[in-house]
Amino acid sequence: MAEPQQPPIPAGPLNPEKLQAYLNSCPPGLTKLHLSAMKYNPITSLEGVQFPHGLRELHLGSNGLTSLRGVRFPPNLRELYLDGNEINSLEGVQFPSGLTLLRLNHNQITSLSGVQLQNIGLMELHLANNRITSLQGVQFPPGLRDLHLGQNQITSLEGVQFPLGLISLDLSHNAITSLQGVHFPPGLIRLYFYDNQIASLEGIQFPSTLDYLYLANNRITTLKGVQFPRGVAHFNCQDNPLTSLAGMINPNEIIKNYFMTYYNSLYLRDIEGEKAARQSQKAEFARMNELTQQSMHNQLKAITSFLREGMEARARQHEEQLQKDNERGRQVFFVRGPTRKTYPIPFDPTMTIQAVLDYLNSNYYISALEDCGGIQLSFSAHKLEPDHTLADCNVQTESTLNMFYKFKPNLFQGGSKKRTKKSKQQRNKSTKKRT
Repeated sequence: MAEPQQPPIPAGPLNPEKLQAYLNSCPPGLTKLHLSAMKYNPITSLEGVQFPHGLRELHLGSNGLTSLRGVRFPPNLRELYLDGNEINSLEGVQFPSGLTLLRLNHNQITSLSGVQLQNIGLMELHLANNRITSLQGVQFPPGLRDLHLGQNQITSLEGVQFPLGLISLDLSHNAITSLQGVHFPPGLIRLYFYDNQIASLEGIQFPSTLDYLYLANNRITTLKGVQFPRGVAHFNCQDNPLTSLAGMINPNEIIKNYFMTYYNSLYLRDIEGEKAARQSQKAEFARMNELTQQSMHNQLKAITSFLREGMEARARQHEEQLQKDNERGRQVFFVRGPTRKTYPIPFDPTMTIQAVLDYLNSNYYISALEDCGGIQLSFSAHKLEPDHTLADCNVQTESTLNMFYKFKPNLFQGGSKKRTKKSKQQRNKSTKKRT
């Protein structure tokens, strides 16, 4: 049997009386009702409105609603969309017990105190971009799995009790200063804390199930005593004022490679668990000091080879990781070198050609002497200028750029002239001596 269709919405302002008349005209059995983005006839009040009893999905986003107090929602409602209104409080609002998804992003809500959520079957709760300052005392629904609280004004998580079944928690773009004493749900998979004011992670117990951990743009200066979960595959800690990696406990290869890429001025040798390698290096240097000059020369050659191999190994690891990410759906493009080897690079249409060259240098250790003119990239038989972006050059995901070395035109010619001039002077001196 076909789903009943919603009739056209009448023109003009939809006051409660006119809205009720419209709802009465809806066909029996209607399960989805869309009343969002009413630009020319926004809904500003639901006072006294009775919705169709069988509704399971109700869209009321982008209207002018300021309050939900006294609204009687359909008892069988499962999804309620209220994004982009001007609702400032949820106190006293009665939501249906079977509601599984509630979206209240982009409103004016300042507090969740007094809100009855614990008896609702919610699985997703979206409250991003409001004015919430505290979560203390809030009783979240026990079955909640996704909680989105980004872009609020939350300063502390002290005493907050998150539902034990939560798998995704977004608290980005707040003003949280500390995570001390926070008890994260044991099965949490995604945790987002970027753009806060967190200064330290010491003593924080992250759930072992974490796959996503985003901590970018905070105030973290040290990772001493921090043990990140071994299963983390998506990690971001950029734009923190880190001064050392000392004391970080046995991170996995993904996190190691991350710090090698984005914090390459810091020493991975300071990580706990790398002590044996560090002691071995010290012993090797002590032994080298006892060698003769000739032996020292040979050892330096060996170290150079060792470092080169290490750089190549790190480049291979970086390439393999990008290939895995590409298989998981991450967009990449490729650069083909003079040896026909290709190097994958994360795709960002705003990335400049100079940034591509810098990426090749910092991650694959590909560079050229300035005296030789550097590296040139081309695409579709056109040379690419350093200040152009990938979008400017029509480079798409999976595209392949070609790389070649460019040489200054007078590099060899100048050397030849200089040698010729010197040889003439030598011949003149020889002639004078004979005479």
